[in-house]
Amino acid sequence: MEGKILDYAGVLNTKQKQNIFHLISSLERESGSQIAIITIDSLMGESIHSFSLRKANELRSDKNNADDRILITVVVQNKEINIHTGEGLNAIVKEEVARRIIREDMAPRFRKNRYGSGIFVAVSKMKKLIKDNKESTGQLIPVCDSNNNKEAIAIR
Repeated sequence: MEGKILDYAGVLNTKQKQNIFHLISSLERESGSQIAIITIDSLMGESIHSFSLRKANELRSDKNNADDRILITVVVQNKEINIHTGEGLNAIVKEEVARRIIREDMAPRFRKNRYGSGIFVAVSKMKKLIKDNKESTGQLIPVCDSNNNKEAIAIR
């Protein structure tokens, strides 16, 4: 789970982390797309957008050249949520889609302190969107060669 779920705010229990990690791992295995989550108590004056962009760049994986990744940032004390989408997934998880997921799925659960549920539902929805629309992205799709070795090919 290291690197995929960074729960600095301590709002997720072990079972929630495992369930979310299972979704994230299966998405990466099936499509090459990546999702990471950061929860933090406070940004101490930094905007959530600049924090998310900086963290997205830090978490970037060299193997994911198509930038098919999403970073979900939750700032607990400020009650802020950001979904930062890499260029490879912008056609699928557009800004308005991310806002709707935040507004309809995450924020209502977070108001009830159900952070794990809100994040799980958001990741589930994004995973389904990516899987259902993978032909619309620049995703790296894992494939096996004749010796059953995994390779990655870019779908454009």
